[in-house]
Amino acid sequence: LIQQNIKIKKKIKKIPLVTAYVAAFIFETLYNLGYKLFPTLFKNEPLLSKMKVQTLTDNWFYDISKAKKDLGFNPKVSYDTGIRKVVDWYLKNE
Repeated sequence: LIQQNIKIKKKIKKIPLVTAYVAAFIFETLYNLGYKLFPTLFKNEPLLSKMKVQTLTDNWFYDISKAKKDLGFNPKVSYDTGIRKVVDWYLKNE
């Protein structure tokens, strides 16, 4: 949905989860070794980590039906409109 609002046509490349975790392990190990040997060269975190893989693969969608039912919650902005507003704000402020 964000990709549609930005009007970018990118192909999404998928890799198996096991491959991502193995790559993250390798990146973290090399980073840790490099940091111990050359701390001034390794100031930033590794490009890929187990935490990053987990963050990218977790489901970040939440159901608000219980809040609607129990608390009377009624969103002021629809999901699609909210995404469009966030994208517009990001593009103006990047």
